[in-house]
Amino acid sequence: MKQILTDFIPGPYVGLVIEAEGDETDFLNALINTVIDGSSYALDEEALSSEAARAEGELREKLTADRKSIGAFCLVAGIDESKLREFCKANLVRTALENLTITAIAEAESIQVLPADLAAYKRDYRDQYARMLLTEPDFGDKELMDAILTRKVLNFLKTNNTMQRKGA
Repeated sequence: MKQILTDFIPGPYVGLVIEAEGDETDFLNALINTVIDGSSYALDEEALSSEAARAEGELREKLTADRKSIGAFCLVAGIDESKLREFCKANLVRTALENLTITAIAEAESIQVLPADLAAYKRDYRDQYARMLLTEPDFGDKELMDAILTRKVLNFLKTNNTMQRKGA
């Protein structure tokens, strides 16, 4: 995948008071959104267009292979089929921002995934991990380490910020 964002600098990410409705997931989503909104970055429009075309093609291929229609996907996603490329662009930017935010915070706070973390996950969640490997055979240690890093960074954010109920 081409780099679609450059010059990324994360926004403030500790000591924030985040208003959220609902549960911890809502809080963490609002928190990541706040950090991303305070971040600075530049978009590489050429790379973004290229990657969006690739992502749209992969989506169409996957839906076809799964015998699902693109029209049904668009209906469920709430988008017009003519806007599918823009939908892919928005998702690519969002995913890139989330990944860069997690990586930047991990680097700034020296949060790492150690081999012991990987072994513990495989041991503690062995049934879930085995099911995942059945449905996603390409899912390897790198992807699992990325997921563990994300969880560690989110725990760090949860510990170092405050949730306030909306309207409280």
